[in-house]
Amino acid sequence: MTIPRKLLAPLILLAIVGLAPRSLAHMVESNYILTDQLEFTSTFSTGEPFASAPVKVYAPNNREKPWLEAKTDANGKFAFKPDPNIPGNWEVQIGEGGHFDSYTVPVAAQGVQLDQIVDAGRQDLHYASSPLLLAGTALVVVGSLGTAYVTRRRSGARSSLP
Repeated sequence: MTIPRKLLAPLILLAIVGLAPRSLAHMVESNYILTDQLEFTSTFSTGEPFASAPVKVYAPNNREKPWLEAKTDANGKFAFKPDPNIPGNWEVQIGEGGHFDSYTVPVAAQGVQLDQIVDAGRQDLHYASSPLLLAGTALVVVGSLGTAYVTRRRSGARSSLP
């Protein structure tokens, strides 16, 4: 199968412009503040709230079973107050599947150690698609197809020689 040269430029342009913004639009970003409890606000990179996202909180003494399961509200907000009688690193996971943030929240007898909270990483499979990655992939595919076409054409030309 060969791709007509007229279609190469539109296909590359589609890969760069058409697909990448949708892929990047779903990155999850979370912020937090400490009042009488720890409050997270999660949004997509477009500013849209990460509404109804599942949330799991794991206490340091049990990493297998969530200490708390909840959902973010319509504004992407979720708040909880860790038990200071269970000191150590609490884990907070907001979201699931291809979109989530994860935080390590140190808790001491005095409460949450705000300045020591660590973004434990996010998994956002869509974020891996960048315009340059898509353009490079498109060029490799198109180049491979073009090489196969030229090779096939040359080998066919040789077979017609006496």
